[in-house]
Amino acid sequence: FGHHSFLTDVKGKGFGKRLGSLSIKNLIDQGFESIVLLNYLLSIGTSSNVSKEKNSDSLINTFDINSLSTSSPKFSINELELLNKDILQSYEFSEIKNKFENFKIKDPTEEFWNFVKYNISFFSDTFDWWEIVNSEEIYLTEHKDYLRIAAELLPNEPYNIDTWLEWTTKINEKTAKKGKDLFMPLRLALTGKEKGPE
Repeated sequence: FGHHSFLTDVKGKGFGKRLGSLSIKNLIDQGFESIVLLNYLLSIGTSSNVSKEKNSDSLINTFDINSLSTSSPKFSINELELLNKDILQSYEFSEIKNKFENFKIKDPTEEFWNFVKYNISFFSDTFDWWEIVNSEEIYLTEHKDYLRIAAELLPNEPYNIDTWLEWTTKINEKTAKKGKDLFMPLRLALTGKEKGPE
């Protein structure tokens, strides 16, 4: 059992004791990794930057209670979300593959993880991408003529890490479209989402 320093919100206002949404259990239920919470809570209120350590033993062994400030640290849910995203992105497939079982994702590959990890904030987001990657659903858009041209320019299989650049370069040369006008219709047609993948 431990007692953390009195926390305030980003404006310096104290939290109510019955604010259940900020309990450790509730944050974990929202999808925050336990190692993320440990990094954050052992860093705020000190003069050090928020750590991004993946090993809990290392975190605990290097923690110095004397480094805590006597003033109340500010808790930021936005900063916590960014930290969660950053730490997830730092995982290699070998370090994370067992978590896929919790979401009933069978036989994930390292290629899938390397694709998806830069497009998620919580690990549970991988399930949405798994559904998209393995779906045969057709996403309707307003850009039928443009997509018809894009389909004709799609390089032949097998696809690799350079295929996307090769494809979009050909589309740009053919249509003169660039930036959002080039990428957004492709993203909507392939994923049904306005954001990701990067």
